Amino acid sequence: MKVLFVSSGKSSDGISPVVSAQGRSLQKSGVRVDYFAIGGKGLFSYLKAVPRLRRLLDGGNHDLVHAHYGLCGLVALMAVRRQKLVVSFMGDDLLGSRKQNGKIRPSSRIMSALNAFISARFYDHTIVKSERMLRPGLKINSVTVIPNGVDTDLFRPMDRNETMKVTGWDPRHRHVIFVSDPSRSEKNYPLAKLAVDYLHRNDIELHAVIGIDQSMMPYYYGSADALLLTSFHEGSANAIKEAMACNCPVISTDTGDASVVTSDTSACFIVPWDHIAISSIVERAIEYRIKNGETNGRERIVSMGLDSVAVADRIIRIYEKVLE
Repeated sequence: MKVLFVSSGKSSDGISPVVSAQGRSLQKSGVRVDYFAIGGKGLFSYLKAVPRLRRLLDGGNHDLVHAHYGLCGLVALMAVRRQKLVVSFMGDDLLGSRKQNGKIRPSSRIMSALNAFISARFYDHTIVKSERMLRPGLKINSVTVIPNGVDTDLFRPMDRNETMKVTGWDPRHRHVIFVSDPSRSEKNYPLAKLAVDYLHRNDIELHAVIGIDQSMMPYYYGSADALLLTSFHEGSANAIKEAMACNCPVISTDTGDASVVTSDTSACFIVPWDHIAISSIVERAIEYRIKNGETNGRERIVSMGLDSVAVADRIIRIYEKVLE
C-alpha cells in the first residue's frame, strides 16, 4: 500500500511532528508513506499547491491520499484523480479557533461548518481526534474517532537527575511545563501564568516549551513536576499522552478527550478555567511528584491502545476498508 500524506509545512522535514510521527508508525507497520508539504501560509499558498499535488499524483502511483487538517483536505480534494481520500481533522478545523476571550471567531465558525459539509459529501473517510469533534453535518457512518498515538519507545520514564542535566533547570526548584506556543490564543497561556503567579512562590517556575526537537521532549517531561494545559479546545492533546507515557503528572482543562484519557490515573487532574482552582492543583501535583515520583500514566496509555503501534493498526484498517 502506497499512501501520500498531505499537510502544511515547507518540506517533509518541516511538517508537524504529530503528522511525521504518525507516518513513521505506519511505515513500521509496512505502509509506504510519502509526504507532500503545502509550503507557505495563507489561502494563495494552498491554491498554488493544487497543481503541484496533481502532478505528483499523476506520476506517483499512490493508492490513497491522507490529508491532515481541513484546508489540506480541500487541497487534496481538488487534486486527486483516481486515488481514495482520507482526511484527518485535527481540532479547530471542526471546533473553531478562539480569541483571547475564549469566543469562537465568526470566520472560523463558518469554516468549520464548511469542513463538515464537504467531509460528508466528498471524502471517502474522515478521522477525528475525539468524540467532541463529531459535530452536526458529518456523515457519521464514514467517520472514525482515532486520537493521535504516542511513541512509547521514545516517550518513556527517565531518571530525573539525568533529565535535569539536559534541561539545565535548577534542581532546587519545582518546574511546571506549558507545551505550546504562548502566542496561540486557543492555548490560553495567560491563564496558566496567572495560576502559577497566584501561588507567589519563587521556587516554582513555569516553562513554555516550544521549538524543541521531539527526541528531546522526554527529558522535559522527566524534569517537570507537572504538565499544565489550559486550552480552550483541543482535538486530542498530544502533550497529555506524551507526559503520561513518561509518568509525569498532568493538569488539564476539560478539553478534547483529556478527561477520558486521564481517567483513573494518579496525579492527573481535570480543572476548570479558573486560576485559583488551578493554582491549588499545581501544588497538589508538585506534592505528589515529591512524595511518589512517577504516576501510572504509561500503564493507562498502553491499556487504552493509545500507543503509536495500536493507533497505526486502526488507521491501516480504515485504509483497507476504503480501498476495497
